[in-house]
Amino acid sequence: FGLSRRRAHEQRSAWASAWSVGLVTDGRKPASVSRFVSSVLAMGGLDADNRQILVCGPPKVIDDLGPLGVHVELVDQPSDFASRGWITRKKNWLVAASRHENLVIAHDRYVLPADFLAAITRFGGDFDVVAPRQVTTTGAEMPDWVMLADHLGWSVPGWMEYGDYHP
Repeated sequence: FGLSRRRAHEQRSAWASAWSVGLVTDGRKPASVSRFVSSVLAMGGLDADNRQILVCGPPKVIDDLGPLGVHVELVDQPSDFASRGWITRKKNWLVAASRHENLVIAHDRYVLPADFLAAITRFGGDFDVVAPRQVTTTGAEMPDWVMLADHLGWSVPGWMEYGDYHP
């Protein structure tokens, strides 16, 4: 029984063995980009063959990383609308550049916790999109599961309980 239970766990968690991690940045916060890359490298459970770190931003972001830059693939942003960020387009480019089915896309204000892989493995692989719990460096919760009004106009988001659904 113990052997088959272990095999079942290995099969369930095998999906989590390879990840692409993409970062959206405008390059104005090099220390934040460095913290993010360091947090990905510090995650247990991924070796270099099963980890891809992508950064979409200006080319200087790799230079700003110094020695950490060797672990990062630049997804170069075109100059069109660079001053406006064009965040949605950057996310699409990160998806297109990813090698692995599992993909995290984050902004340069985030870091990944060292236990990210263990937590996502406990969560399980039956999902299309996951919005993980977000906390600040001081431990304050941030809105991570929100809804907007049903119309397309600007509205204040409503913070939903986990498991709630809103179209």
